[in-house]
Amino acid sequence: MSLRARIIPDHMQGRVVATFRTVSTGALALGALLGGLLARALGLSWPYLVAGALLIVLSPILLRWLGNDRIAAATSTGNRASATTT
Repeated sequence: MSLRARIIPDHMQGRVVATFRTVSTGALALGALLGGLLARALGLSWPYLVAGALLIVLSPILLRWLGNDRIAAATSTGNRASATTT
């Protein structure tokens, strides 16, 4: 949240937070539904196995996407200053 607060212009903070909450709440509900269906069809341990496999597969992608270089570029003072001038 602190990174998001640093890189999003002040006048957009409310919209970004509201969008984040909407998407994350929807994702929680969808994950619960899919996990429940998977547990009902294959057994209670399968949602954990599938979630673990997804984490292993997606971790390299997310680490590259959220790497230190991209975070440093986003938090540089030039990006925030240029985003707030309209």
